[in-house]
Amino acid sequence: MKSAVIIDYGAGNIGSISNFLRNFDFWVEVSNDQKKIADSDLLVLPGVGSFGPAKSKLDTSGASDAIIKRVDIGGPTLGICLGFQLMTRFSEEAEDVEGLGLIDATTKRLTGGPVIGWQYTTTNSILPEQSNAYYFNHAYGVFGSPELEEVSFSNESLNIAYARTGNLIGTQFHPEKSQQAGFDFFSDIVNPFWKEIS
Repeated sequence: MKSAVIIDYGAGNIGSISNFLRNFDFWVEVSNDQKKIADSDLLVLPGVGSFGPAKSKLDTSGASDAIIKRVDIGGPTLGICLGFQLMTRFSEEAEDVEGLGLIDATTKRLTGGPVIGWQYTTTNSILPEQSNAYYFNHAYGVFGSPELEEVSFSNESLNIAYARTGNLIGTQFHPEKSQQAGFDFFSDIVNPFWKEIS
């Protein structure tokens, strides 16, 4: 059975992500163990939480180095909301804390205030067109990333809603909370992605 490891840094939606992944026949484990991070078919950095404390837990557990090494050797990795933000170089939420630096982007406070609820992505989105309204809950967003292969933006706040580069996928929305749109996203994009590069 294919395996998914969800990183534990105190994020609040680990249970819902675990249940979501099981719908796609993943054997799911929550762990910061370096060997499990390296060996999993899909690594997931979950959302919900604060940038500074989350990155501190990654650093103290040794997970930061393990994640970077995994990405360097091509292991499929998915970041959701805060997990996507942790992939960037830094965040305005904790300006003295470096991110993982996996993508050339920064995380900035949304000028219009927090976004909570359903939003559509840009019309040129590569996300499934039949159901491209997704659930967002964030006060910070990812900006930049000119080198990314695939990018879709949130219609309202213009931060990056979805990005892919190489063996990384990041989403600012929560697929596990996006009902049918989340299932379509995982079936049409994430499942082929991890199979393609595994």
